[in-house]
Amino acid sequence: QPHESSRFYPIDGNTSAGGHDWSSLTGSVLCRACYNRFRKRGTLHRGDRSKVLNGHESRCTYDGCEQPSESRRFYLIDANSAAGGQDWTSIAGSVLCDRCYSRFRHRGTLEPNRPPAELERQCMYAGCEQPNKSRFFFSIDGDKAAGGQDWSSLAGSVLCDRCYTRFLTHGTLDRSECGPALESESGCTNPGCEQHHGSGGSYYRIDADKTAGGQDWSSLAGSVLCQLCYDRFRKHGTLERIDYSKPPVESAGRRCSFHDCEHPTDSRRFYLIAGDNMAGGQDWSKLSGSVLCEACYSRFRHRG
Repeated sequence: QPHESSRFYPIDGNTSAGGHDWSSLTGSVLCRACYNRFRKRGTLHRGDRSKVLNGHESRCTYDGCEQPSESRRFYLIDANSAAGGQDWTSIAGSVLCDRCYSRFRHRGTLEPNRPPAELERQCMYAGCEQPNKSRFFFSIDGDKAAGGQDWSSLAGSVLCDRCYTRFLTHGTLDRSECGPALESESGCTNPGCEQHHGSGGSYYRIDADKTAGGQDWSSLAGSVLCQLCYDRFRKHGTLERIDYSKPPVESAGRRCSFHDCEHPTDSRRFYLIAGDNMAGGQDWSKLSGSVLCEACYSRFRHRG
């Protein structure tokens, strides 16, 4: 759609967005979609060569699909597709529904995440106090990135809700590394804390050898932090408030630039992404300059 775009970008010799070499495009004018593609991938070639089929003519060929004939879109898979950075050669020629296509595009597999079987409904963490009692149990995938944590050491494990939440929040299953909670009257010692004595909730006294979140806490040894400041340092390694993303000011920019967004113009908020954003512990550099709706922003922040 060379004539339909919310914005067009003239390319000059000084363009360096995304860290790519734009010299071959000097003098060109790109629509938003083509500009974002080159900024993210360094090429104008569309990575996804899979053909979108008409829903009434298609059926998902994945044997494990629960609704093979019900989908807004179906995709005929091309062996040369590179969508999502995945290797699609093993399913070349297949027809996938929207759900199965998205699963493979994001995870490189058609197998859905399934709840642990009845025999696996026991927390495998040796230090768990109630390994058989939990509302939920989670089977851990080594590629998991929830909470910005490295879950590879727990690949194949099953965790109860309490232990899962502890690792998700603190990056460790050891309760002693999560910091002892103090009485709320203690007050936060961070001079930049917005609430000091009025935040309520838990407070944490910091030890010099603390490793939660993979951060170096030695500079805060002996300090007492409220839950808000504690979580900020654990995720970002700093007590400074970090807000690198902000809603675009111009109305023309209030459109999600993620090409698979289902409602690109329908959102309460839109976020202009800075390359040094650290929200959720994710690497936002590949989205630098993009505009995301609230749904897409939250998805990347939690899942990367």
